Amino acid sequence: GWVAMPEPASTGMAPVNGIDMYYATYGAGDPVLLIHGGLGHADLRQVSLNDNCFTCHQDKRGPFLWEHPPAAEDCALCHQPHGSVNEPLLNARGPALCQQCHAAAFHPSQPYSSESLGGSANQNMLGKNCLNCHSQIHGSNHPSGARLTR
Repeated sequence: GWVAMPEPASTGMAPVNGIDMYYATYGAGDPVLLIHGGLGHADLRQVSLNDNCFTCHQDKRGPFLWEHPPAAEDCALCHQPHGSVNEPLLNARGPALCQQCHAAAFHPSQPYSSESLGGSANQNMLGKNCLNCHSQIHGSNHPSGARLTR
């Protein structure tokens, strides 16, 4: 189970890139900055995980004219807030991440390669990422944004 964080020696708000970021000081020595969480659930300061994320990432909060339901449901479906080798803290790289849910209805359900494209290597797809075209994956307010491309 979870173990609660000890009481901090001090707390406060620090201005960082135009927002007020909460901080807490524990122990002594060289500082360690834990932006997206700490050693337990005590760092979840909002009602939900998404609300915690939206304190810094306001541009990802809807409502949008075109919603991507997983993004509105739970940020952790695609992102690992405590660290990832994938940019930007994604659980997996595209297209593998996208193809965990999206199958062959619009694109083949395997990563593109010169073999899977049958020799007609479209440079927009070959060795690339779904996000190259579907750049507004969190949602879009563009009238033509149903495919989250604008």
